[in-house]
Amino acid sequence: MNDDEDDENDEEAGKKETDDGDDNDDDEKMKKDDKNNEHDSEEKEIEKNDDDEEADIDEEEWEKKKKELEKMEKDVNRVMKMKMMIGK
Repeated sequence: MNDDEDDENDEEAGKKETDDGDDNDDDEKMKKDDKNNEHDSEEKEIEKNDDDEEADIDEEEWEKKKKELEKMEKDVNRVMKMKMMIGK
């Protein structure tokens, strides 16, 4: 019976050693995951910057369109005033 108990203790000791080895594997896996997450974060940051640039372009286009509309509105008002004067 003592031999059986020794074998069980040896097996448990072997499991503990294996668990320690797994911790190293887990650490490596965590490092890889961190690198992947870091890479994903960088990609998201790049996409965000691209979106910001597009937003800047859209804002510039909006300002141009707004100025064009204001000019057209002034032209329409001027034409309407002329029509009213001619109609009198």
